[in-house]
Amino acid sequence: MELNIFRTIAQVTDRVEPFHSQFLGDALRASLSGERSLFDGFWNLAAPPNWPIPQSATVETERRVGEGRRIDLTITDSDQGMVLGIEVKTKSASAQPGQLEDYEHGLVKVLNKPDWKVAISFLTPFNRKRADDMADALPTVKLFEQFARTSGKAARHVSWLDVADLPWDGREIWRQHQEYVKDIISSKDKLTSYVARNRTFSEFFGEGAAGLFWEALNEMGVRPEDTGAKIDLKTCTANPESLTRVFHILVEQGEGVSRGDRRDRFPDELRERFLDSRWFAFHEAFWDLSRQYSNVWIGGTKDYGVRVSHERHSGGVSLVTTDGPRILKIGKPR
Repeated sequence: MELNIFRTIAQVTDRVEPFHSQFLGDALRASLSGERSLFDGFWNLAAPPNWPIPQSATVETERRVGEGRRIDLTITDSDQGMVLGIEVKTKSASAQPGQLEDYEHGLVKVLNKPDWKVAISFLTPFNRKRADDMADALPTVKLFEQFARTSGKAARHVSWLDVADLPWDGREIWRQHQEYVKDIISSKDKLTSYVARNRTFSEFFGEGAAGLFWEALNEMGVRPEDTGAKIDLKTCTANPESLTRVFHILVEQGEGVSRGDRRDRFPDELRERFLDSRWFAFHEAFWDLSRQYSNVWIGGTKDYGVRVSHERHSGGVSLVTTDGPRILKIGKPR
């Protein structure tokens, strides 16, 4: 596999959206002051159809639009009195109801220029056109269309695939980003697995946290099915830290997760065959979850499971179980 800086970033953090919105902002600024095909192409995708392309503009990231709220990108054309706000998502499940409405109202209020034009664009892995017959299963499509019905302004929903298709000479870093969009952010496998993903964790932890969890696993090449997912550590391309970090989503954001002071119930003598295997680093990383969270524990009589306290289940909910040192099972029905 060739070096790709965006794949490297994803290996060390689960907060990748800020990197991609910042990178897009930097790229738009570079295009605006040089070869303009990216800026002009993006404006035509994201701005209302009757808004002329700015000759000069200010591109700002993380603009404050009210107390505790920042919109990912804004493009301001002071000459023509136009502000385009762009909310960026790299995961379909990270969208929140009412978010676009809040950004629109906040941007209008903070701007405080009644004669200016303001519009909101939503940039996500897939829009209705790119998702085709799977669009109705995506929360981003539903939330955007609800916003578009109530906004009264010419909102636009843009897919990252639309952006990646823009023919800009952004050198190697732009080509790496185009590749990352097509292979990871907006891959066909990701769309298919989101629609067909296992529902067990949604029942336990809620649609939002479960959706983020499965999307993160999909980006590592793990494809969920109705009966859950299986990871063969022999062929797993993720490193132990990045794989176990995905489970933080369920522990920290899952609905119904309760506090607790749970103790491991998996004695040292049973751990030996896992530590003696070539995949010992993965098992150590999973066991470390119980040291990071007091409501997570390791239990088992031969193989082990990682469990988390849950307000609806006195015995907790299983996050992952092993089938020997090599195989991990996730999201199996209770």
